[in-house]
Amino acid sequence: MPVTLALIKPEALKNGYAPAIEATIEAQKFSIVARAQVTLTPPQAAELYEEFAGTALFAAMCAAVTSGPIVALAIDKADAQAAWSELIGPADPAVAREEVRSSPAQL
Repeated sequence: MPVTLALIKPEALKNGYAPAIEATIEAQKFSIVARAQVTLTPPQAAELYEEFAGTALFAAMCAAVTSGPIVALAIDKADAQAAWSELIGPADPAVAREEVRSSPAQL
């Protein structure tokens, strides 16, 4: 099965949401095949968000993801990337709260 990357960002980790997010992932029939808590460096964040380089959000995205430790999860499921995108829903938490009530992005 294909594996994809899921990140629990610093703010969610700091606020204690990681267990609920991981439980949601497993409830949706993903297998967590690897888990690591790490702190990204600015160059790592820039690589992660390279598709957003040059946009107004790039600096804020990099700053947010390097503001503390993250939990990186390798998750596995048939068509994992598409299934993960569907589960997390919209990137904007306010939109996620309205459109996808079970989205980890709404936490």
